[in-house]
Amino acid sequence: MIATLLVSSFLFSYPQHIEYLQSHKPQAYAIMYAADIATGCLVGGVNAWWNDGSFKDGCFGGVIGSTISFGGKSLMYYSQVYPGVGAVGKLASSVGGSVIANAATNRELFSRLMIRIGPAELVFEKGKGLNDLNVNPLMLYGLADYIYLYKLDLKRSVFNLTPIFHGKFTRSIAGDPIIAAENFGSLVYNDYYSLPYILNCTLSHEMIHVAQFENYKFANDILSAAHMNVGQDLYRLVTGLFSNLDKTYYYSPIELEAYSLQYPFIFPPQE
Repeated sequence: MIATLLVSSFLFSYPQHIEYLQSHKPQAYAIMYAADIATGCLVGGVNAWWNDGSFKDGCFGGVIGSTISFGGKSLMYYSQVYPGVGAVGKLASSVGGSVIANAATNRELFSRLMIRIGPAELVFEKGKGLNDLNVNPLMLYGLADYIYLYKLDLKRSVFNLTPIFHGKFTRSIAGDPIIAAENFGSLVYNDYYSLPYILNCTLSHEMIHVAQFENYKFANDILSAAHMNVGQDLYRLVTGLFSNLDKTYYYSPIELEAYSLQYPFIFPPQE
């Protein structure tokens, strides 16, 4: 799950910009992983304690879940290079988020798995198989919006277990053209910028945002409001605050993690 909120002040106090993070992968991975497991520990531990369980056990489960989720997001690095790796990474991220939710509610860590594909959340219970199906209204809105505006890239969608569309648009953010964008769990890439190197780099970045958006559900677990969208609302609040501040967008904690984990190691040469 995304957890760089906890270390954003640490990052702000250093002259580490995105180019530095991408060219110093070991340091970037260490920072982001430490932030993820710290948040996993707090989410699992505090909520388990609140529900009359053990903070220690909840924290341990949160660390396990965060490690699995972080591994899934790290696989997104290769999501546009090797077919199917994006799907594996997305499933791993969902499993990690499920483990954290289980720890927070004093369940066995792998007793309930919530697998998210588009706006649908498939809930598997130990000994029961598929036990429930939830639909996230925000993700359904994002999907419907892109269906209306753009064309579906079926091949990329299947290989990444994520609705991926394409079309032509000229929008920009912080003065830079938008090559691809994530909207409530769905992706679109810009046909105006279809060079493989640039496109693969950007889509791997946006796939990380999909995992982040889904795993912000931890806020729902904290508030015991799993069928509400508190977590996704929080995600949008964080991204919105930074997106409206021009160049500071690139120092959003959410963007810092995505730029740190995305493909490739460094930025492509500037023309």
